[in-house]
Order: sequence, then C-alpha cells, then structure tokens
Amino acid sequence: MTELIPSYSTQLVAEKINGVPFVAAKPIYEAIGISWPSQYKNLRSRPWAVIAESTITGTDGNATK
Repeated sequence: MTELIPSYSTQLVAEKINGVPFVAAKPIYEAIGISWPSQYKNLRSRPWAVIAESTITGTDGNATK
C-alpha cells in the first residue's frame, strides 16, 4: 500500500510491506537539497547501511525506482 507522508516542501512516498513502512531515500535527499548520487555512493561504502532498490507505484500510477 502506497502512502504519502507530508513534509515541509513536498510529500514523500512510503510503501508498506508486511506492515512496515519503507521510504525512498532519493526523494528525501532531493527535497532537502542534497546530491543523491554522492549520498548513494557514500551509503554504499558504509557497512551499516542497507540499500535495496525496488520499484513502487506512486499515487499517480507511475512506477518509480
């Protein structure tokens, strides 16, 4: 189930899987003005960071990675 989470400047998309909300990191970084490519590279280098890519359907019906 896709939900919108209100934020200061935009609405963020969350997908509930087995009752646990998952959010896409890229729109969060973009909303606060941080470069996603550099943060993605940074997160991939951290052993504690868990990154998974999945496709979700937004409230507009479009698929997003």
